[in-house]
Amino acid sequence: MHQAGTTGAQNFYLADVNLQRLLTRIAPGLAERCRHRLAAFGSWAATEVDAAATYTDRFAPPALEASDRDGQLQYRVICNPRYEAVHRQVYEHGIVGLNHGPSAEPFLLTFTMGYLLAQADISLHCPATLTGAVA
Repeated sequence: MHQAGTTGAQNFYLADVNLQRLLTRIAPGLAERCRHRLAAFGSWAATEVDAAATYTDRFAPPALEASDRDGQLQYRVICNPRYEAVHRQVYEHGIVGLNHGPSAEPFLLTFTMGYLLAQADISLHCPATLTGAVA
């Protein structure tokens, strides 16, 4: 579960000097080419995702809804709009798509994005990794 107030940083990527050094050491081309993308993603995770996770934890956790339709129980999980918005946005940031197509990036990039994302809300990272495995 998310711990409100524990993030401390406004940008998970820029605040993580060890991560930046590691990427520079093991994949210098990737680190340089994707520096701006990772900084933007780190900022988004530390601000928007973290705020949505805090809101979800405090005020609007997911709920299981059971409705009787044609004599059969139908179960669905209801999530708040803030969670749904960042859930869509994680895919818009390319966490799965960047690894595919003619200009495919190495999985190290999206693994790094997942590491940054998980610092704010692991519940977003899980479906992204499952989607990536299917892709």
